[in-house]
Amino acid sequence: MRPVLGATALLLALAGCGSSAPPVSSSPTSSPASAADVQTIPAFDLYTHCGVREARIGTVYYAASPVLDDGHGNPPAGWGNPGQVGRMTVRPDGTAHFSAPGGLEAEFRIRPGATAWAQLCS
Repeated sequence: MRPVLGATALLLALAGCGSSAPPVSSSPTSSPASAADVQTIPAFDLYTHCGVREARIGTVYYAASPVLDDGHGNPPAGWGNPGQVGRMTVRPDGTAHFSAPGGLEAEFRIRPGATAWAQLCS
């Protein structure tokens, strides 16, 4: 009886693992360089439609520092619109760094207590 129960529990555990994993772009993973301190998201889709202003990483909201735009509420030249895919690196000090091909870079800082976007654009 025990082997059957053990096998059943293992099958149930494995069945639950495959269906609930979030996509890589929304789930930070540990960086091999310093696994305890830094998390990376290798394919992060940054919303840029109104410029580079904010990022939501998991359930945490970050503000761009500084805001990057073209002066008319659009992303700067060279950035995708409405989004730009790149690598997001989340640091334990409450900052995050976004980089994408072509030399695109942006810095972010946690918005303490934020539970929604600071600005919604159309």
